[in-house]
Amino acid sequence: MGFLSELENIKKRIFILGFLDLLLFITPGLSFIFIFDRELFVSLDTIKLILLAACFIAPIVFTNLLIFITWMDDPDTLEENMFADLSGAILMSGIITFAVLPVSYFAHLSYSQISFIFAALETIIFISTIIYVYAQKRKKPK
Repeated sequence: MGFLSELENIKKRIFILGFLDLLLFITPGLSFIFIFDRELFVSLDTIKLILLAACFIAPIVFTNLLIFITWMDDPDTLEENMFADLSGAILMSGIITFAVLPVSYFAHLSYSQISFIFAALETIIFISTIIYVYAQKRKKPK
């Protein structure tokens, strides 16, 4: 009745999706560390490297999670859809990160410039979402 028996009860599809979410949560941060400080990437042990990579992507995932929750029409189904929202937020964060990293590498941008680009993109996406949701709610008849 330990961890392995509980793991067997989880549906295979959800386990695979969770594993892919975990990978997509860590790989943008690993890429970020590799591009900007290769010596740090090589010198850190695996656990510290994974934690540092997760720290880079966590604020972006949190902002995207807020965006996905804002898209929800019915607050009553928030708990039921949280895994899907988190998966969508992680996917969106990975897409944004992997779109910005090659540009930053070839343009020789600094860490602070990249942070500003991430903040600007997330702000634009968040404000667009709020405007869209507000416009949709105004169109609905009461």
